[in-house]
Amino acid sequence: EEIKLLDNYLHLEKLRFKNRFSYDIKTSEKVDVYEIAIPPLLVQPYVENAVLHGISGREIGGEIAIYFEKKASYLEVHIVDNGKGINLEKEAEPSPKTHKSFGMSITQNRLELLSTSKEEKSVITKNIYDDEGQIVGTKVIIRIGLKKTLD
Repeated sequence: EEIKLLDNYLHLEKLRFKNRFSYDIKTSEKVDVYEIAIPPLLVQPYVENAVLHGISGREIGGEIAIYFEKKASYLEVHIVDNGKGINLEKEAEPSPKTHKSFGMSITQNRLELLSTSKEEKSVITKNIYDDEGQIVGTKVIIRIGLKKTLD
C-alpha cells in the first residue's frame, strides 16, 4: 500500500512540475510486499521533501529514486534525489529561527517508536558529492523496525 501511495503521489507531482523530474521505486528481492506491513504515510514526508526541497528548483533532469531493502530486524528505505542538497550544519544545530516541519517531527517520533534499537538512528540524511566535492543530491535512509509493526 505504501508503494502505491508513493507512486500516486510522485505521479501527481510529476504532472504538477510539468515532467521536470522522473522517479523510480524499487524493492529488493528480499522484500515480500505482501508480508511486510508498515504504518501508512511513514515514508511519504521524506519523498515530499525530495520533491519540494530537492528537485523543485531544477528546470529539467530531476531524479528521485526510492529503494526498499529488508535487513535483519528492519526495513531500510533509501530516498535519493539529484537536487541541491541540504545544509547539514543547520540540521545538526537547530536554532529558534530554524523552521522545523511539524509533520517531519511527528514522522520522526513515529519512526523512533518503531525502532528496534535505541543505538540505531531511524533516519540518516546526507549529501551526495561528485568527484570535485560538489553537492549533487541528497540521500535519506529510513529504518523502520519490523518486529513492532507486525505486533
